[in-house]
Amino acid sequence: GAAVAHHSFSAEYDPDRPVKLTGKVTDMKWSNPHAWIYLDVTGADGKIANWALETGGANSLIRRGWRKEDLPAGTVLRVRLDSGLNLR
Repeated sequence: GAAVAHHSFSAEYDPDRPVKLTGKVTDMKWSNPHAWIYLDVTGADGKIANWALETGGANSLIRRGWRKEDLPAGTVLRVRLDSGLNLR
């Protein structure tokens, strides 16, 4: 038989601690089941941290109108991950 599994939201994210980030895109990996946006974010201490933001899969992004050329390296993004983990 087939097994169906997916990671638990609550096992990986704290829904009570929304995250806000501003940074520059360093890369975007178009893949399934999840695509990834990599973002250099400068912290309050001046140090740069590279964040990996998980999105829907490439097929899902394409169906929503995204294209590979939409986020070239250097694009500045402001991201808010809210309690429903919606990337905005």
